[in-house]
Amino acid sequence: MSTVMNKLLFMIITFEGILFLLLYFFGPNGSHLLSELSLQKVKEQEAIVLLERKIDQLQQELKFSQSSFAKEKFARERLLMKKENEKIYFKNSMKDN
Repeated sequence: MSTVMNKLLFMIITFEGILFLLLYFFGPNGSHLLSELSLQKVKEQEAIVLLERKIDQLQQELKFSQSSFAKEKFARERLLMKKENEKIYFKNSMKDN
């Protein structure tokens, strides 16, 4: 009787092992899903790095735009403002054909 139990136990363990391997490699949450998730993680980390660089760039632009030089440049170029007793000359950038 013990040999029959041993064979039955061996068959059950073998079946569970095969079932485990099948589910691990081909199941809905198998190894292919893990590899896809790791690729997605790498892509998301790259996107985070790009966004952090963009944030740094925007912060530098913000600091520059708040400087007095940038404010004066904006006032002169966009609002056409000038200092007292100052003459402004416009250069025509379009060529006559």
